[in-house]
This record gives sequence, structure tokens and C-alpha cells, in this order.
Amino acid sequence: CRIYNDLSWCVEKCASATRCKGHKYLVDDVFLEIHRMYFSMCGNVQDPPLLNLIMLIAPAIVATLLIPFLCIHVTTLNE
Repeated sequence: CRIYNDLSWCVEKCASATRCKGHKYLVDDVFLEIHRMYFSMCGNVQDPPLLNLIMLIAPAIVATLLIPFLCIHVTTLNE
């Protein structure tokens, strides 16, 4: 975020120094061009593969199901 703020400040400063009228439009154009050039793949966001989702979610589900049984087992051992 800081990089964008610095870039925005720099473009606005340059636009003001050159007395460019309507420099807000120039700032928007600069940012759009930067995104087109360096971040052209941003729109191609995809869901992760199913195996990755299962590997991330399964431990939480298993732990949620096993902890009550473990608690019951530990409390019955103490009695």
C-alpha cells in the first residue's frame, strides 16, 4: 500500500509542478497503465485444486471431532 501511496504522491507532484490541469485524471491513467503492464494476470484468479483444499480443511475437522472424545477419555481415566 505504501508503494501505491508513494507513486500516487509522485505523479500528483509531477502533475502539479508542470501545472497540468485535471491531474487526477493523469494519476488514474498512470495506475491503469501500470496494472495493464505488470499485473495483467490479476483477473485470472482461480480456486485452488480440490486436493489442496482437502489437505487444508481436513486437519481442522478431524481435530474438532477428536477433541471431545479425547476430553471424555481423559476425564474417565481420572475417575
